Amino acid sequence: MTDAAPPSATRVPLVERRSSAPETGARPSIAYELSGSAVFGPALRGAALMVPTLGLHRFWMITRLRRLIWGAVRIDGEPLEYAGRPLELFFGFLAAVVALAVVLGLANLALLFAGLVGEWNLTLAFNASLPLLAPLGYYARYRARRYLASRTRWRGIRFGMAPGAGAYSLHATGHLVLTILSLGMLYPRMQVMLAARRQSATWYGDHRFVQSARWRALMKVWLAAWALPLLVLVLAMGQVFKLIYVVFPEHDLVLRQEFDPAMAEPFLNAALSVGGTVALAALISWPLRRRYDAAVERALMDGLALGSLRFASTLRTGALLLVDVKTVALYAAAVGFGAVMAWALIVSVALSVRGVDLSAFGGLASALAAVAGYALVIIPFIAARWVTAVHWPLQARLDALTLTGLDGLSDIRQRQDDAARESGGLADALDVGAGF
Repeated sequence: MTDAAPPSATRVPLVERRSSAPETGARPSIAYELSGSAVFGPALRGAALMVPTLGLHRFWMITRLRRLIWGAVRIDGEPLEYAGRPLELFFGFLAAVVALAVVLGLANLALLFAGLVGEWNLTLAFNASLPLLAPLGYYARYRARRYLASRTRWRGIRFGMAPGAGAYSLHATGHLVLTILSLGMLYPRMQVMLAARRQSATWYGDHRFVQSARWRALMKVWLAAWALPLLVLVLAMGQVFKLIYVVFPEHDLVLRQEFDPAMAEPFLNAALSVGGTVALAALISWPLRRRYDAAVERALMDGLALGSLRFASTLRTGALLLVDVKTVALYAAAVGFGAVMAWALIVSVALSVRGVDLSAFGGLASALAAVAGYALVIIPFIAARWVTAVHWPLQARLDALTLTGLDGLSDIRQRQDDAARESGGLADALDVGAGF
């Protein structure tokens, strides 16, 4: 894929114009015209069909929901279009699972052999490949984003993304190491610089996105959200130290003896102290973290440009907190309803077969009841996840987003086709949540 448009590039007409352009003089805008129930219903049906198809229907469900959500995003009155196909996702997932099994299998064998030769702890040697999941996750996210961009159109012109998943993975892993070494203080630097790298590699037609956000502007907001959890971690470690070395001064002997009932009260008090400290910190740091997330969204949108097009976000902390509250409520309702239905099913089956000799079926009846109960819980959970992790966050961000300078994109031409055939299968296999 080349950065320049091919010499013969021409304006591509809109493939399926589902709405008329706004009146002359109207402010260019972005709207999201979809309700939570419109997402939950198809997601629930798709999740239900995953049970008899042993999970294969999920690729058709994802494609259907993506088309629904893409079509609800209207820029200047025109909807986005998603052109991905279910079989692309299916074969991409199979290829990714095979590749992942080979890579991690060879890495584990090599490390296990090194552990045998070097007389290391074999469990440690076998699990030493786990850090590979971090660069693999970044690699998968980039490829998934590239696939989604290549399958997205607006006014008949495709988005696209330059190759470079390997370089992005190395770049992101380096930032991750620096963030860990700084105990999380440099997280805004990693977040903004990785977003800038992804967005600057994204194209719409022959125009490239440009990101000019600065991570230092976010440090003040981040430090408020970062310092409190770090302080609580220190306090919790102090409580644990007190538990071991003050409450139980002979800790090395206590571990070898039966538990003394006299120690129950001080142990419980220390445990409640640690748990209360952590719970209080989580309650206080939750709005601080959402305040930071809103600041990041505003910074990244205000710094984003596409030719003459400028983005601006007014996302506030309250909008993200409301999403969290609704998320907890929906999960509780969906999973609770599924659990009640599963319990009712199991009880009704038990009552109906009371007095019937099931020995001829072995454990089949119990297995079927367990599968049915699991399905009744997991189906509403999957449907709720599409609403809570995709619909509501997207709605909050798009409701706060405005666009200016859209008229300057009238000279955009189509770029060379970007096949991007990886279809995000590796991201799906690793479940890193890249795209939806």
